Amino acid sequence: ACEKGYSEVAEVLASEVIKKGGSLALDAMDENGDTPLMIACDNGHSKVVSVLIEKGANAEALDKDGYTALHVACEKGYSEVAEVLASEVIKKGGSLALDAMDENGDTPLMIACDNGHSKVVSVLIEKGANAEALDKDGYTALHVACEKGYS
Repeated sequence: ACEKGYSEVAEVLASEVIKKGGSLALDAMDENGDTPLMIACDNGHSKVVSVLIEKGANAEALDKDGYTALHVACEKGYSEVAEVLASEVIKKGGSLALDAMDENGDTPLMIACDNGHSKVVSVLIEKGANAEALDKDGYTALHVACEKGYS
């Protein structure tokens, strides 16, 4: 349901899981460490992302590369997904996910800059992402954008 973008199906399944006391299934990981939320982000399904966050999915879960769901959305350039995810995370008081660092010290903002996704960069800055965060090499998001030649 998360991969295909079936938000109604995802809502029914998530509700049933919660009703039976199995909220851990909302954050179950596949062999790559991807959660249903990450899969929805990877495929650009903002409605499914909203449903999963509303039902209690953990936006700060990490995959095997240290990516959060927001890293995934930023890498793909899904500005609507990034907007929904960031808004829902902030609404629930979890602003930490905006500046979460992967295993290389890259934040979602750096990932968006690295891939030239200006709309995603705008969304993240608007939501309060830290543009001055440093990765393991001492680079900021601006360093990353300049290195790649994105103006």
